[in-house]
Amino acid sequence: MKLYIGKNEFLQRIIVRDSELVTDGLQRKDISLSQVLYPIRPLASVANIGSMLERIWALLSHQAIRRGNSTDLMPDHVADYQTRLQTFINAGAPIQLVFIGFPFKSNFNPLKTNRHLPDLGELYFLRRLLQINSTVQQVYPPGLNWIVLTEGEAYRELVGMPADEVAAYQCSICQFASTLGACDRITFDSLARLYGQCSDFEAAANQLEEKLREQYAHNPTALPQEFHSMLWTMRQSVDLRACSTEELYYLAADELPTAAPAAIQELWREVNAKAAALTCRYLAMNQAKNVVGPTGKGIVQEAFPAACYVSITPKVGRYAFHALSPQTRFLPHHGVPVLVGKRNGYVRIAYLVDVLSKPNQYRAVYVAEDQEQRPFFYHQVQNGRANHCNGGWEV
Repeated sequence: MKLYIGKNEFLQRIIVRDSELVTDGLQRKDISLSQVLYPIRPLASVANIGSMLERIWALLSHQAIRRGNSTDLMPDHVADYQTRLQTFINAGAPIQLVFIGFPFKSNFNPLKTNRHLPDLGELYFLRRLLQINSTVQQVYPPGLNWIVLTEGEAYRELVGMPADEVAAYQCSICQFASTLGACDRITFDSLARLYGQCSDFEAAANQLEEKLREQYAHNPTALPQEFHSMLWTMRQSVDLRACSTEELYYLAADELPTAAPAAIQELWREVNAKAAALTCRYLAMNQAKNVVGPTGKGIVQEAFPAACYVSITPKVGRYAFHALSPQTRFLPHHGVPVLVGKRNGYVRIAYLVDVLSKPNQYRAVYVAEDQEQRPFFYHQVQNGRANHCNGGWEV
């Protein structure tokens, strides 16, 4: 995490009340949910040439949709995806895509968010799935069917997330899908259910976790970049609600703040140690799910053998798509949604502290139907006035 203000300015602007960052200082705007529910439109188009398979793959590979580098998918990976697509095309059936997502929203780290329930980020994620479907339907009317494996129940014990909060989050996600009229295109299943059905999963995860712990203890720099990226993410997920404003300032650093008081440095080391333990367990579970099962193809592909197993994060061998927009690398549960522009705008995800550090650039938007009645998103403004683009968002 990188702060763009100094310590004194941070302590002046950032107020912590009841273990949360206070948003009262932002300009407020009240709207109804209908004001951000505009018609679904395709994200890209393609020339009407080539086979049906080629046109569908060209659309899914468009820069507005696909995420990651071209080197993430080697020719054999592309061939496998295209074989699966062709099977659905031959049957004239909707193409099934399965991915893992929508865990939970936690305010354990006050710097990230102060919400528990989904907001515009999750709503826009679901809209994105419908937009990609609409894009494909331009050339293939049966379109896409999305299967979402929700991961909240699978990983909640890892960070100590209460079961009722995970359930409330998932219930709201389903309500969003219903509001969008997406229930015929998006279905939800549970990753925890798949874990529970695989007798080899726990043993494999434990073995992988022990190996990662040993590697981290003896030579952490030799671990792959995936580990260090996840360590950074997990460091932002450790429970910091008991920390003072000054402690939060130093804990926002990506590196040990050697200029900080000794007590702060020790706290930073404790947080990093907790994050390392979480990283080892999470990656162990994540890796185990891809290798266990009777055929060794992983529990997701074995549970949905015909579907295209895709991802919302770039990785070698897996097709990935932008969950929100090409302009953001974070996912909705990582922080708070920022709407850039009024019309034809896009949503990016930021940390709450980034918004509060520049209060003149944002206004807090509340939605009447929101059960939590906290900012549903933040609208980015310039010179005290909303950014303007052409299109269809009215806030």
